Amino acid sequence: MNVLITAGGIPAPEDTLYQATQGGYKALIPLAGKPIIQWIVDAFSACEGIGDLVIVGLPADTPICSSHKIHFLPDQGDLVLNTRSGLEGLRQIAPGEEYGLMCAGDVPSINPEMVAWFLKNVPALQADLVYTIVERKVMEATFPESKRTYLRLKDKEVCGGDMFAIRTDRRIQDLPIWEKLVAARKNPLKQAAMFGFDTLFLILTRQITVQQLEVKLSGKLGLNARTLPTPFAEMGMDVDKLFQFQIVENFMQDRSRA
Repeated sequence: MNVLITAGGIPAPEDTLYQATQGGYKALIPLAGKPIIQWIVDAFSACEGIGDLVIVGLPADTPICSSHKIHFLPDQGDLVLNTRSGLEGLRQIAPGEEYGLMCAGDVPSINPEMVAWFLKNVPALQADLVYTIVERKVMEATFPESKRTYLRLKDKEVCGGDMFAIRTDRRIQDLPIWEKLVAARKNPLKQAAMFGFDTLFLILTRQITVQQLEVKLSGKLGLNARTLPTPFAEMGMDVDKLFQFQIVENFMQDRSRA
């Protein structure tokens, strides 16, 4: 499976991560001896079943080492646009490939074991889109001070993971949802309206389960979307704030010593 890594993003001066980047890319922040993006590339490069890597958002001359071929695509200035550009890149690399794997460029604590687990579990779901979720108890067992935002559903509390699989055929890329996402990307009210205020109400009042939410979102998106609960907190531990960077760096230093 080929991989899309969305690595664009330069923290603004008011962002706490600006202290670590000083105007540079978040994905290139040194963490436990390597840039954040290098940890992610290493995890994929060491996993059997992974093909080429497409990195969206970093310059083509970024010094990244990998045993796999890396394709750089320019930053489109927005996560939705970067994702769409990256999916087109995956399709061009391997038109016959059923799935592409997508990963955020700020989850440096993932490792090859987690990637292999994901690759093993995706096919059985037979979905157009597979997205990982992490239960609160799983996240807080490993990162108790992460302060993640959780979705409180009827059956469990979860946060979103940062690894996805999506079918790369043209039908998925041409769905109307993409244009709606682009149009609503800077307007939370429009985003909520896209998925239905009835669904939002059910979420806020904890009257909907994870499975029921899958069904509703699949209908709104126009594709078969499935969640994949992961036992690995690292797959949802992204580095958005300076304190999260420090948590992950300490965690990885401890893991290296162990």
